[in-house]
Amino acid sequence: MIYAFIVFLMILCIYIYDIHNSTRYKYTSFYSIIFILILLNVLSYKIGGDTEVYMYRWKYDYRSIFNVPLADEIDIRSKERLGWILLTSFLKGIWDNFILLRIVLACWINMVVAYFIKKNTRYIFTVLLIYFVVSYFNYNFEILRESISISFFLLSFSYYLNKSWLKYFLCFLVAFMFHESSLVLLLLPFFYLVNKLNSSSLFLLVSVLYIFLSSLDLVNILLSIVGSDFAFYEKLIIYMNSDIYGENTRVNPYAFIVASVLTPFISLFILKKQRGKEYLVIFILMSILFNILTSRVYIFYRFTNYILLPLAVAYAEVIHAFSSRFVVGKRKNIFVIPVLLFYLSYKVYNIYMGDGGTDGKFYDRYFPYSSIIDKNVSSYRTHILDQISARQM
Repeated sequence: MIYAFIVFLMILCIYIYDIHNSTRYKYTSFYSIIFILILLNVLSYKIGGDTEVYMYRWKYDYRSIFNVPLADEIDIRSKERLGWILLTSFLKGIWDNFILLRIVLACWINMVVAYFIKKNTRYIFTVLLIYFVVSYFNYNFEILRESISISFFLLSFSYYLNKSWLKYFLCFLVAFMFHESSLVLLLLPFFYLVNKLNSSSLFLLVSVLYIFLSSLDLVNILLSIVGSDFAFYEKLIIYMNSDIYGENTRVNPYAFIVASVLTPFISLFILKKQRGKEYLVIFILMSILFNILTSRVYIFYRFTNYILLPLAVAYAEVIHAFSSRFVVGKRKNIFVIPVLLFYLSYKVYNIYMGDGGTDGKFYDRYFPYSSIIDKNVSSYRTHILDQISARQM
C-alpha cells in the first residue's frame, strides 16, 4: 500500500537523520519524499470529498479568461474570492483540463510546506510525517482554496516572528484573495500580548476563557457581528445552521479537556524550557483557544488549519525534548519513534475515524488509494463521494 510505504520511508529517515543526525543525502531524501507527495496528489483519482466538487465546477462553471470579459466572470462567480477566480480562469485558458489545476496546486502547496519545514526545524522528517498524517490529505484533497491562503501564511511566518507587520499584512491581503477564513490572520498578532505571561498566569487565563466561552451563545454572536452586507454572510448562515459545522453537541467534555487543553499545556511547559523555541508557545496557546471555540461551534476548526504546520514543528520539538530525557544503556532518543507513533495514533483516530457526515468513515475518502492510471474506485467510495457532492452543490 502506497500510504504505508510513505510512512515507513519517513520513519526510516527520522531514524537516520533526525535521531542519528546523519547528513549524507539528507535533503535529497527530503525533497524526494516531497516529490512523491506531489505525485500522490497529481496522479490521484476520486480521492477526497471536495475534489469532486472542484472538478464539477471546473467543467461546468469556470470559463477561460481569454474567452469572456473578466468583469463578467467576476460578476457571475461573485460568491468566490477574486484570487481564486483569476487563478482558475487563467489556467483554464491555458489548458482546459482539471489536471493542470491539480499540478499547480500540488506543486505550490507542498513546496511551500517543504520550504517552511526546512527553514523552521532541524527535525525535518518528524515534522514531515506529522504533516502527512495530520494535514496532507486535507490540504491536497479538501480545502484547495484555503490551502493557498494557508501557504501565504507559511510564507509570511518569518515576518510574523520578526514583527514585520507591513510585510505580514501584505501576505494577509493575498491570502484573503483566496479564502475568507484568512481573516484569522489579523488576530494572530494579538497573541504576542500574552506570550510573556508565566505558566500559572497562562493556565488561569485559559481556564477563564474556557468558562467564559462555554457560557456564550457563539452562533448568535457570530451572526450579529457579521452583518448581512458581508459577501460571505450567506455562506456563514449555511454553516451555522449545519448539523456538521454549526453548534457542536458531540464533544465529550472530559476527553476534550485532556486532549485539547491539558496535553497542549504540558507541551507548552516543555517548550518554555527549550532555549530558542519559546516562540512556539504562541501557537500552542492558539491551538488551545481554537480548540475551545471548535468545541462550541465546529466551523472554527478552519482557524486551526492555519497553524497546523507551526504546531507540527512545536510537537516535534516536544517529542524530541521529552524523549531525550530517557537514556537506555548509552542510547539517547530511543523513545522518539514510539512517542511519535503514539501521538500520531491519536491523530489518526481523531481525524479519520469520524463519519464526516456520510454513511462511511472519514478515511473512506482517501483509502484505498486510486490513480488516474487504473481508475479503480469502489462503488462504496463513489456512494460516499456522491453524498458529499450532493451536500455541497
